Amino acid sequence: MNEMKNIALIATVVIIATILMTLTVSAVSNKDISSTAISYKGQAICQCKCFVQKVVNEAAGFSVLSTGYTGCYGDTEIQSNQAMWGDIIQISHNTDLEGFYKGMHTAIVLENDKDSNNFKVVDSNYNIVPDNIVRIRDNWNPFDDATGSQYDLSVHFYRLGTTTHWDFNIPTYTQGWEDHNCAAYSVEADGKYRIDPQQNDPWIQIDGLLVEANKYNALKMNVASNCPDGNGRIYFTTASSPGFNDNKMIEFNVDNSGNWKDHTIYMANHDLWQGTITGLRIDPAESGRISGVDTVGFDWIRMIATSEKPYIASNELNFGIFYPGDVITFKYYIHNPFAN
Repeated sequence: MNEMKNIALIATVVIIATILMTLTVSAVSNKDISSTAISYKGQAICQCKCFVQKVVNEAAGFSVLSTGYTGCYGDTEIQSNQAMWGDIIQISHNTDLEGFYKGMHTAIVLENDKDSNNFKVVDSNYNIVPDNIVRIRDNWNPFDDATGSQYDLSVHFYRLGTTTHWDFNIPTYTQGWEDHNCAAYSVEADGKYRIDPQQNDPWIQIDGLLVEANKYNALKMNVASNCPDGNGRIYFTTASSPGFNDNKMIEFNVDNSGNWKDHTIYMANHDLWQGTITGLRIDPAESGRISGVDTVGFDWIRMIATSEKPYIASNELNFGIFYPGDVITFKYYIHNPFAN
């Protein structure tokens, strides 16, 4: 009987631990992981693995990660081309998952140059002489380190946090967003991501998302635009339908008065907004000006779940005696709390 009680107790502990892991991982964001890591720049903290675990647990507000080297990341591995701001890079041994071998290292991603496998990272203790100092390093290629080792090492990427909101609160970092058809971009101390659109088709985009569409039905952002038009578009990609194209696009109106305005775009009405969302593209206008006075600023961008939906408030049908060539007119009055 006591043995059965012990088995039941162990099972209960495992279930509770699993629930806690799920809750803690969902409670932390990539934004908080990366900004917490950057705040330790220049300080002597601890070795690389310990530093990453400290940062993740601190960002979550309670313990997400145990002290294991590889096993603590569980089933959160992603591909290298998906890695973005706040994800984890780890070089580990292929068979001895908890042993330490020269060349092993753990770091937090700040930027990912997908074309070259170079990463900008924040990490601790990456030095010829171990000193436990936290540094921000450009152009680190972890694959070179792994293949250059005499041991059986490989590179892995993990996502512990959510990637559904961006506030651009760390200067110079776009938090994974890339500008296209723009003369320049900046992220300043005021927490704004600004782009200077060129004449034709400016946009920003982010790839590598792994967001379940059924949890988020709208995109909300605070934007200021000085572009000559307010013809905005949102494109998206999914795991089953990769590639940005017009069949996964929603149009919306952008206030181009130059004032900061909230814009909410309801996405769930689109038939293809389903499964896993892997990328977003925001076109704030169809065109820009050569003069450079048409800056577009993003204060923040968020994927949200809202109970509000666009709906038809009333309708009116006008009819009478019809003759050949007459036109029947249907009038619908739309109450739409969204920008689209």
